[in-house]
Order: sequence, then structure tokens, then C-alpha cells
Amino acid sequence: RWRLGAAFALGAGIWSTHFIAMLAYDPGLIVGFDILLTLASLALAFALNAVAFLVFWQTRDRVTAPLVGGAIVALGIAAMHHLGMEGVRLPGRFVWDGTLLGWSFAIGTAFAIGGFLAVQRWPDRRGRLAGAGLLVLAICAIHFLGMAAAQAVPDPGAATGPGFDLPRAGLTAAIAGAMCIVIGCAAWSLAVDTRLARLQDEVMRVRAVSDAAVEGMVILSGGQVLEANTSFGALIGRDPRRLTGLPLRELLAAPDPEMLLIEAGAGSSNEPDVPVETAVRAADGGAIPVEVFRRYIDLPDGRHTLLAIRDLRPRLEAEEHIRRLAQHDALTGLRNRSGLESVIGSEIARAERYGTPFALLYLDLDGFKAINDVHGHPVGDVVLQAVARRLTEATRKSDIVFRLGGDEFLIFLPHADDAGTSAHLAARIIERVQEPIAVGDYRLSLGVSIGIAHYPAHGRTVEDLVKNADAALYRVKQEGRGAFRFFDNSLNEAVQERRLIEFELKTAVARGECRLVYQPQVETGNGRVRALEALLRWTNPKLGAVSPAKFIPVAEESGVIVPLGAWIIDEACREAASWRKPIAVAINLSALQFQAGNLVELVREALDRHGLPPERLELEVTETALMRDRRTAQVTLEALKALGVRLAIDDFGTGYSSLSYLQSFPFDTLKVDREFIANLGRERQADAIVNAIVKLAHELRLTVVAEGVETEGQRATVAALGCELVQGYLTGRPEPIELIGALVGRSRPEALATAA
Repeated sequence: RWRLGAAFALGAGIWSTHFIAMLAYDPGLIVGFDILLTLASLALAFALNAVAFLVFWQTRDRVTAPLVGGAIVALGIAAMHHLGMEGVRLPGRFVWDGTLLGWSFAIGTAFAIGGFLAVQRWPDRRGRLAGAGLLVLAICAIHFLGMAAAQAVPDPGAATGPGFDLPRAGLTAAIAGAMCIVIGCAAWSLAVDTRLARLQDEVMRVRAVSDAAVEGMVILSGGQVLEANTSFGALIGRDPRRLTGLPLRELLAAPDPEMLLIEAGAGSSNEPDVPVETAVRAADGGAIPVEVFRRYIDLPDGRHTLLAIRDLRPRLEAEEHIRRLAQHDALTGLRNRSGLESVIGSEIARAERYGTPFALLYLDLDGFKAINDVHGHPVGDVVLQAVARRLTEATRKSDIVFRLGGDEFLIFLPHADDAGTSAHLAARIIERVQEPIAVGDYRLSLGVSIGIAHYPAHGRTVEDLVKNADAALYRVKQEGRGAFRFFDNSLNEAVQERRLIEFELKTAVARGECRLVYQPQVETGNGRVRALEALLRWTNPKLGAVSPAKFIPVAEESGVIVPLGAWIIDEACREAASWRKPIAVAINLSALQFQAGNLVELVREALDRHGLPPERLELEVTETALMRDRRTAQVTLEALKALGVRLAIDDFGTGYSSLSYLQSFPFDTLKVDREFIANLGRERQADAIVNAIVKLAHELRLTVVAEGVETEGQRATVAALGCELVQGYLTGRPEPIELIGALVGRSRPEALATAA
């Protein structure tokens, strides 16, 4: 439309220039005009200019477009001029100067082509002004040079008579005024269109920003949709352009959307907005949870409400995923300990209301630790996943299986009206878990021990039920594992004692309740003491003298053994440094001390602090400690060996890979387990095993210590087999240093003074 308007304005401008000039032309004869030819010249100017613009804007060739467009414009000017000249009526005829006429067309064409080239080269204000100026020159060149090329020659036989009755001055004023109106309207339209274009660009930018927003945005006017962005349309599955005019209650799935919006904001754009959770209606009829923020915006037609609508589904899904991760075990997919309180707590509330009993089964896998240590954690993880599947398959749909951590599980058994229900399930679980588990080329076997507690007979709180089921499990493990047991009150005492031991043991060193006793390791040949093994003893005001068989396992399970072990190393080094005789001191290490990561530093600091030569310190390690993390153990033992201390493998022969340990680790001493020594002379197999162990140790240049020697016959046998050292009640019981000070070169008074 603008191109047609431009063609009309240009054609009318050319024609008015021509016609007003013709009105001003005075050949000295009576001049008139043929109205049809005159109007035809106007139409021709408009048509050819329209064609020129069409060709210029539609031709893709940047060379051809200005050439053809400029040529057509020049042709239109020339054709209009000559057709207009044909419409002049006077008693004569026009004689044309062909040369001047040709120059006028050539010059006009050049200017017209230049005008189109300027517009094409500079598509801005500069190009438009240059193009307009060159078109003006093209019009003037063709028209005025064309007028100069025409000469009116009187001819009495030619048609005469004016074509208009209006005076020339009036006609000139009318045409000029009309042309000014045309140009003025064109200029005004151009200005309006430019402003509208800017406004439209601004609107498009605002819409683009609105559509680019992740959140849905809706502008309301009088409770109806005035505008909605693409994100909101995508959210509800509808075309946002078709939402205009819909009332808000058709979009929000809320009983009172207007009241909801009042809750969302305080009524002023300057006051903080309070998000409100609600739902929007989807195209399929469903409800989508959203969060709505309200703001006010001022538009030219007044103040409107802007709703920012955020899809809550991703957040709710993320929260549900986090909640599931928090309440479920990542490895097995079972519920974890964090969900235990809520599930059983809710069941207790229901049971108190309706009187429905339930049971808890506390499970611990037997032999899993050995699988994990021997085959590694990846295989152990596969075993745990297989056990989790078997537990799920063995239980009912209403039962809930929890993994509490490690190899411990708990099963919540609702509607367990009698002991038979839980006993039947426990027996089925033991049977299923004992079936071999295939992992790669391995077929692994393990068992399970189960403790059972019933509500309300064995407790009315979550804590009591879990504690009592654990107590029953603990008794099963003490009695041999691979079975199940119901809780009874007699188990409470054992559990309470164990918990008291754990609690008191944590501060035993700080309260001065711990002490070391020493048992000699004696040479079989001459009876000389070569080393003393430091052993821990604990006397508590509440518990009395606690047996190591009781408190050492608790210390291992609770992790208290790590600070206890650090104290033992320091205290033993301090004591040994005061001995006059260069007798070594032997210290037992726990597997947890290897995992703590600071064992080497503790030993180094103790040796330096007390000035004990490292060769007088021997550290004893069990095969169990080596199995937990073989790589860490090897690195740690090599670092200890580099300090100069001696290393011994304790309880040899009762582990899983003894020979490989002897080959891999830098041991100096091998201690034969007391079980073999106790059967010497009574079982031929025991004699053969001890003989083989001693020969193997000597081949590896290891010193052999026979543990648990209690009779002269046992001493004579191990001496005959080649054991260099013996340790047991025969050669000396564990005693405080003040009682055996003579063995290390200290008198009894000195020892007592040091102890004091």
C-alpha cells in the first residue's frame, strides 16, 4: 500500500509540475487542454511509477533493480510529458528538436537510476534524501528540457479551443493546492506510520521478552484476560491469542480467584507480593499446580493487574525426589532409617486407636563382612541388592523393608496378631537369604540373624521397639547366629549393660580409669624375656573391673577403640622408654586405627616424644585388620616399617588368606594362634599345622611366637618345633609394670613411685 501511495504521490507530483508549467507556458497563441488526454497523462504517470517501484523492490539482482526501475520512472515522466503535450489545444502545432529531446530523456534516466541506486546503497535517511533529490532532477531534466525541445508553430487548420473554462491563475492555484494536500497527507501518513512502526517494534520487543519468560504472564482488565504470553499458553495447552476476554475463573482452578488475588498482594505495586499456591485449568481438563504472583502495571488505557504464574510441577517433583532420596536407600531402593520414625510412629498412633498389634524384625547379615573384605565393596553392593530383593519377595505387600545401614535391615510387619506370624516370616527369610548368590564367577553364601519385638508387649514407642528388637538380635549373634529370637525382659539387662559400657568407655581415659598390664614373651632356649605385650585393663566406678572380652568388642563397634588405641601407643612408649633393659614392647592394633588415617603419625610422635628407639616397638596386626582395606593396610605397614618399628601378624592361621599376607606385607614376627597351641599333643592335625606354620615362617625368616602356652608340655613341644618365643600363663600372666619391674631393670620401689 505504501508503494502504491508513493507511486501516486510521485506521479501526481510529476503531473502537477508538468501541468502548472504548461499553464505558465505562453506561446503567443490561444491555448486550451483536452481533459481526457490530460487526465490520461496523470494516470500514465501513476501507473508507470507503480511499475517502477514494483520492479525495483521485487528484483533480487542488485544491479538490475536500480537500472530497470530508474529507466521505467524516466519513461513514465517522458510519456506523461508527451501525452500531456498532446492534450494541448492551440491554433498550431508543436515542432520537436529531436537532439534536445534525446538529451532530456538520457539525462532524466541517469538521474532516476542514480536516485534508485542511492536508496539501494544507503537504506537510511541519507539514502532517501539523496534519492528524492535525484528524482527531482530527473523530473526537471525531462520536463524542462522537453519543453525547450518543443516549438509552437501557427497552423490555421489545427483544432483550437480551450479545454477549461477556469482562468489559468485559478486552475494553477487549485492544482498546486491539491498537490500540496497530497504531499501533506503523504508526509503526515509517513510520520504516523513511522511512529506506529516504532510503537509496534516496542510492542514486539515487549511481547518477545514476555514470550521469552519461563513463567506464564497474564494481564487482566476487569477480571478478564487482556493479554497472555506464550509460556502461559504452553502451560495450559491453549493458544494464548484465544484467551483474550476469558474471565479469570475459567483459568484458575480456585473457588474464589478474586479473593485469591487479594491474598497474593496488598493492592499496591510498591508493596511486596506474596506468592499464592493454586492451580490452573489445563486444556485437557486437568489441574496444574502453580504459584501466582500479582503486580499492577500502568498502561495507556489505565491500571491493570499482571499475574506471573510459575509452574510448580518441577519443584514438586524435585521435592518429591529429594524426599524419596532422604527416605530411601540409594543402593537398594529400600526405605532408610530417616523414614522409620514417621512410619512406625503413625502405626503406633493407629494401633493405640484401633488396638491392632504389629511387629518389628531386626536383621543382621552373617558373613557379609567377610564377603566385603575378600571380594571388595562392588561385590558386596551386589550382594546387598540381592538380599534386598529377597526380603521384598519374602514379605507381604503391606510389610515395609528398611535398610538401616551396612548389612542391617528392619522389617515392619503390620497386623501381626501373634508370634506365629512373625516367626513364620523370620524362618522364611532365613531360608531365602541362605540361598547362594551368584556374582560373576562366584557363588556366595551368607546367613542372617533376626531379633523380633512386638507392639505393645515389647514397647510402646519407636525407640523402645527398635532397641528391644536389636537386643534380641544381639542375643542371637551371641548364641551362634543364623536364627531368630523374640525379645524378653531378660535381654534388657544385657542391652543396658552394653550401652552403659559404651557410654562410660568414651571418657574412661580422661577419668584415669584405664591402665596397661604387660605379659612377657620369653625365649624358649634360655627363658630370657625378649618383649612385653601391653594389654588394656579398665576399672569403672559403676561397672567395676570390666573384662576385655566385654569392652573391647563394644569399643570396636562404637569406634571408641581409635582414641583408646592412640592412648595405648603413647602410654606404652612412655613406659618402655623408662626401662633399663632394652626389652621391646608389643602393642595390638585395631582395624579401625588403619582406617582413621593417622596411625603412622601417632606412632612417630609417640616415639619422638618419649625417646623410645623404634626397634623396641612391635605392632601386632590381625588378619581381620588387613582384610578390610588391603591397599590402605599395605601402605600403612610399609610406612611403619620405614620408621624402624617391628611388625607382627597376630592370631595367624584363623583368617582367610594367610599365605598371601605373609608374601605381601613386611612382617618380622608370626604369632601362632592359641587354638592350635591348646590342641598340641592331643590332635595330630594341630601338631601338623603348627609344624607347617613354623617351617613356613622360618623359610620367610620370621620369628615365631607361640601364644597361649599354659603347660610345660606345650612349651617343650613348641620349642621342639622351633618356636623362638612363647607367651602364656606358664611364663607369666599379664601384670601391672610395678609388679614385674625386675624383668625390665626396675626395682619394685621405682616402679611403684612411677605408678604413683
